[in-house]
Amino acid sequence: MTDAASRNNAPTTRGRPFAKGNPGRPKGARHRVTALAEKLMQADAKAIVEAVVTAARNGDMTAARIVLDRIAPARRDSTVRFDLPEIDSVDDIASAMGAVLAAVACGEISPSEGQAVAALIGRQRQAFEAVELSERLEAMPEDDPGVIRVEIVGNPEHTRQIAKAAEEAARGRRADDREFG
Repeated sequence: MTDAASRNNAPTTRGRPFAKGNPGRPKGARHRVTALAEKLMQADAKAIVEAVVTAARNGDMTAARIVLDRIAPARRDSTVRFDLPEIDSVDDIASAMGAVLAAVACGEISPSEGQAVAALIGRQRQAFEAVELSERLEAMPEDDPGVIRVEIVGNPEHTRQIAKAAEEAARGRRADDREFG
């Protein structure tokens, strides 16, 4: 057996890395080196800040960037304000998407902001559709021989695809019944 193979302890360390009853370091606990560094910096924090601000005033652009990043950090997202109709049902989605498109077209919001809002509206539509599908399934009689009940657990997109295929199959079966009935 080689040294590398004898040192490979992967088979024995699978699962929990600590003994039973030992959860490890608590969440939020700092490493002792980090805590020591923070303690040392805390003692000189005022002097460090004054030195960086002085350097920034003297034209050091790196120091100026450090100061500005702390005083006024760059915003990752901005608040978007424009008139959006209230969305109470799936029927309101089209007017809401139209309002987003109009706001982007007139420059009230940027295209990326419009895309983000449209994505949120799309999620709202999916939520409405899921509720509607659930209500329709609950309303189906269990003893109807033409109804096939299937409980699907997993990816919501697959659930929608299966429900759509089942609806299409049911519509086709009903059309066939009318033709030959």
